[in-house]
Amino acid sequence: QRRVHGGDSLCCRCFCACSMFQTKHFVHGNFTSHVAFLDDSEYGRALDSLVKACVDVVFINPRNQLLLARKESEAGAAESRTWWLPCGGRMLPGESPEETMRRLVQRELSLNPSSQEVKTVGAYSLVFGTREVPPKENGAADVSLVLAVPLVDDEIKQM
Repeated sequence: QRRVHGGDSLCCRCFCACSMFQTKHFVHGNFTSHVAFLDDSEYGRALDSLVKACVDVVFINPRNQLLLARKESEAGAAESRTWWLPCGGRMLPGESPEETMRRLVQRELSLNPSSQEVKTVGAYSLVFGTREVPPKENGAADVSLVLAVPLVDDEIKQM
């Protein structure tokens, strides 16, 4: 276990890759993304009506161990510590899950994983009682694809 950004820590746990699968990405017709970033008010209204599609990323080291990040609340209370996936976020229209993963890993960790062996761990439906964007008490709903990305030791050292 070692420290990473902001007092968080990184941990290794054994991981079984036997149930992972490849997520297929289909594009029908000539799709062009028209991504528009919304201000907080518009985004809050969208979150009240839509389920976000997200990609969360787990990393697997060469010893087939899962790397998790330990995150503490702003207060730093021991009881509020939880294990988190090291990186993740929403998909943009037209992106494949792997394209989203690569964009997020580059943005959040400045890392370009060398592996082409990206697999899907699972798809999860998540509902949160609160959210970052007002009105915070309205919560949010996500569907998350969790992707497993093998890393070599040199890539892990960059984290």
